[in-house]
Amino acid sequence: MKKITEYGFISSKKDEKLIIERLNEFLAPLKRTFAKNKSDSYLKGYLPYVYKYVYFNLNKDVGIFMELIPNEDIKDNYKYPDNKNVAWIFRVFDFIRV
Repeated sequence: MKKITEYGFISSKKDEKLIIERLNEFLAPLKRTFAKNKSDSYLKGYLPYVYKYVYFNLNKDVGIFMELIPNEDIKDNYKYPDNKNVAWIFRVFDFIRV
């Protein structure tokens, strides 16, 4: 069973670097970091939203996939239009082993 949890960071687009730094600090004890993915084939998975890139981290050992995506895409479409004060969305996918 897959469980998805989303958190919206009340922030601006300019906070991207700081957010990634903090997430990488959190993962540092596990010797893991977030990677930036710009692959067109990967980004097609987010359609109808069109992103230049997203950040992700996959930890197969514990069954967790995390990603950081913008709330606003490059065509000015919001994933959550009622929350325009949220610039970044942190998503956690928990792949529970049965």
